[in-house]
Amino acid sequence: MSENAFATLMAATDPAMVVVTTAAGGERAGCLVGFHAQSSISPERYCLWLSTT
Repeated sequence: MSENAFATLMAATDPAMVVVTTAAGGERAGCLVGFHAQSSISPERYCLWLSTT
């Protein structure tokens, strides 16, 4: 991902709420992310913590 694309993505996130969605084998699913944060500036990294329950 380019530096510009990462900056655009980070500017578009709502700090209070992020939803992760996925699709596999014709099934779609999603969940509310419990905690998320940018974890590094260079290299650009972002962390998500998802609940398993």
